[in-house]
Amino acid sequence: MEDSKLVLFVPDWSELDTLRKSRDPFCLWEIGNRPLLFHWLDWSVSSKEFKQIEIHTADRPHEVRESLGGGAFWSINTRVHPVKNDNEAPDSAVRVSSLPERDQENPQQPEELLNLWLRLNMMWLDAYSSGGPQIMQKLDSGAWVGPGAAIHESVMISPPVWIGARCEVGKGCRLGPGAIVRNHSILDEDVEVENAVILPNSYVGAHVGVKEMVVEGGKLMDVNKGVRVDIAESFILAPVERRHEAPSWMGRVLAMLALVILAIPAFLRKRSRICYENILLNNGQTIDLSEGSSGPLALRRWSWLFQIVLGRFHWFGILPRNARSLEKVPKEAADQLRSAPIGFFSLADAHGVHSVDEEDEWLHAAYQSLADRREVRQLLLKNLKRLWN
Repeated sequence: MEDSKLVLFVPDWSELDTLRKSRDPFCLWEIGNRPLLFHWLDWSVSSKEFKQIEIHTADRPHEVRESLGGGAFWSINTRVHPVKNDNEAPDSAVRVSSLPERDQENPQQPEELLNLWLRLNMMWLDAYSSGGPQIMQKLDSGAWVGPGAAIHESVMISPPVWIGARCEVGKGCRLGPGAIVRNHSILDEDVEVENAVILPNSYVGAHVGVKEMVVEGGKLMDVNKGVRVDIAESFILAPVERRHEAPSWMGRVLAMLALVILAIPAFLRKRSRICYENILLNNGQTIDLSEGSSGPLALRRWSWLFQIVLGRFHWFGILPRNARSLEKVPKEAADQLRSAPIGFFSLADAHGVHSVDEEDEWLHAAYQSLADRREVRQLLLKNLKRLWN
């Protein structure tokens, strides 16, 4: 470590990844709610000792660089330096093979890498149990629960337990100790999760026990046996497909009426317009979009009403964005925003932020994508008059 500079070394364990077979290097694997490397950047910011970070890695440096966005999300200058192999990393560099301020690890076999991944998640969960961000709610049972999660009243909780946003936990499930269920996952009835991680968008079928394991969609990775099993039977394990919910017919009718009512004032105010190319839709298609550069928000976005009529937009959702905009936000948030409903009005609008190019817009969008949609809708309806103008 140099003065005000943190030098990190990310070991190349790609040859050990024969079980999960991830597209990402280990430093970007999820530990709790964030990739491992992100925990190090969080730590560097909280320490208030560093103004610059150097990361040396031979394992897919391009992916590492893209995920960090130059460190803008941590307000710290971050550079990624590719090296040919681990031996070329500086001797003074701090090894990133565990969580910050923990003993660093050096797995030698594929099963050791998988075991390390699970142990790091359990370390994170133990540390998280002493506190948590406001977006998470702590139940009387001791479980941390994200926005929009649905948990049956009969579920038995043995903390520490972490349940992500919009998860569904069915009747008679038993969670913990040591259970992490990530965003948008579904546990059918009578599922047991202990010292295990359920990764995002995973379905676990009824009467299935998950102990000392990691579940990723239809993949089951057993830490003790050091094996991976791809489950073909969707009633046992399966990926959860994120479906795009079209706006209601009533919402479409209201959009059509608004189109007609606002047509004349919208054209009278039509001056310069801002054009957005290749806006990403939930179904993977793209469209071009535009809005006025000045005037009341409803008139500036008058043409967006047609997208509600077509079933592409909702009245309330996150602001539309393209691939270029997503590159400016953390990878985990970008994945979340890709599948979030697009809206004519957004939560960011309620905070006076009306463009995805504004610095804090993605924070509002990320929160809205995880929050209970009914609560967000009620909040925006209360502010509708101000939003409309």
